[in-house]
Amino acid sequence: MKLYKKLLLAAALVVVVGGCYAAYQVHQIQTSYYAMAGEVTVMDKFESGSDHYIVIEEATEQQFTLSCSQDDYDRVNVGDRVNCERYQSIVTHQGEVHKIK
Repeated sequence: MKLYKKLLLAAALVVVVGGCYAAYQVHQIQTSYYAMAGEVTVMDKFESGSDHYIVIEEATEQQFTLSCSQDDYDRVNVGDRVNCERYQSIVTHQGEVHKIK
């Protein structure tokens, strides 16, 4: 009986450690932001408190919500096509503007 309990405890430990590792990997993927640049269309813009956001659409028709500075926010209007250097996540569809030209 003691051997059975030890094997059961070892198996449970392997499952817990494996689950923690899998959760860590998913977290890493979700928080991975990639540098992107290119022409995009500004689909929307909004403020939340003192934070500023624009929603862009790429040529692939994927949309991303990007945080930006007030200067970048004021520089663009909905419908504008702009060259936007940014960091974005294809998992969360969020990111941050680096520079708008």
